[in-house]
Amino acid sequence: LQAHFRASRNNRTQLNTNGEKLDCFASCRYCHLMQSQARMETRKRHQQSSVVGDGEATKSLLEPLIEHVPEKLKPMLLCSPRHRFAAAIFLVVAMSAATFSLVGEGALSRDSALSLLRTLSIDLGNGQCQWTEGQPVDQDAEVFRTLISAYPGSGKRVAFLQLEGLTGLTTGDDFDLSIKNANTKFAFIKTSYPQHEGIWTQQGGMDQALLIIRNPRWAIPAYHHMLYEINYAKTWEEAYASSNNVYTMRSPVEAWYEWRNKRAIPEIHWWGWFIDFWMEGGLMRDIFTHRITTPEHFEMLMQPSQFTESELSFETVVGENATILPSYDYNCIMYLPDGGCKAKTVIQYEKLVEPSTGPAEANKMAATIVGKPGIEVIAEEARECVWEELIINRKGLRTSVDRDGNGPPREAFALTHDQMVLINYELNRVKEKYSSGEWVTDPAAQDLVASVNMYIAENENEIEAMVSATT
Repeated sequence: LQAHFRASRNNRTQLNTNGEKLDCFASCRYCHLMQSQARMETRKRHQQSSVVGDGEATKSLLEPLIEHVPEKLKPMLLCSPRHRFAAAIFLVVAMSAATFSLVGEGALSRDSALSLLRTLSIDLGNGQCQWTEGQPVDQDAEVFRTLISAYPGSGKRVAFLQLEGLTGLTTGDDFDLSIKNANTKFAFIKTSYPQHEGIWTQQGGMDQALLIIRNPRWAIPAYHHMLYEINYAKTWEEAYASSNNVYTMRSPVEAWYEWRNKRAIPEIHWWGWFIDFWMEGGLMRDIFTHRITTPEHFEMLMQPSQFTESELSFETVVGENATILPSYDYNCIMYLPDGGCKAKTVIQYEKLVEPSTGPAEANKMAATIVGKPGIEVIAEEARECVWEELIINRKGLRTSVDRDGNGPPREAFALTHDQMVLINYELNRVKEKYSSGEWVTDPAAQDLVASVNMYIAENENEIEAMVSATT
């Protein structure tokens, strides 16, 4: 599971025990968030034993387990020796966790615990709805599958709770690396891929993608609140241990300032890069120059903690005068083909939580799944009731609004003047791109531009206030 692309890109294809080719490069991406944990555990085990570090010996121990492992993990167990031991560690950790959740005395599994909070609606007629416990999809039935994509802090949970309420079907999480999650089919999967907090776990294939957006001026602080709530976790295990803290508080302002001064400017570029990825169907671009780039460079960009900014620059990796042909993300080609990675619609977080616009924005999502295989959407007259129960009455899981009153007020999390100017520069770039050429007749692009115009105006008011305060 050491998914460092530099370790795997030179060994993308190997043979399994049956002589069949395996794509190690793509599969190893599945658990790239485990890489630091895997390296730490590998070093620890090497110090404790001189036997377990042998790649071939580890492989011989793993081969009897292959038939019990999810298909997406098998290439990791059979690829380069460098990955085998880390994969063995993951199996021990994951299987132990799964066993504990099943047989732990008095303990609830994650899904059981969450089901106590997650209640979904049924139609009572005349615009009324009642809440019942949600159900997973029939694992043997055909079901239309939707990927809910958003930059961190942009309201994925608010969006997927609406979809759950509209359909009675639960949502999967790309950050849940448990074996149970890997083997379960979901109607909806939330993801922040390809941003570095997201991974792609949808090897079963998806049918469409929805893009959720939020003004980066507020999405970036919200992203930091999440990091603070999980104690800036570096591994899935660490994040899972702090998961009960999610959506319970805002960070101290001092912690925000420290993080903001280091990360805000790169994250502003990440925000725009993320938008382009899902609007252009997974087209690979550089973050800072927005030029079309190579798959190798793209992989590096998704793992910024492994490289310095200069090491990630287009000029360093690709070359200033290089001619690059357009290429698309491997996962989009394999698991969301035929343009499926291009956002079907764009949902604005601010509209989704606002009483005057929320029901209509939620109905935009409903329109993308009505009549699809395995999906039954609640009657249109009851959809406003679903929205009210979730947003006004706060049924279901906690969301970002539950941070209100727990920590400093939202306005305390200021950005610098230069950072605000850069945000509006990036918003204007997005606006100009998606309001011209082929995008003029694209409904998703027009929704995006309308939202971006609102963000620009809001941010301009804040920038003017900042200037006035210093004169």
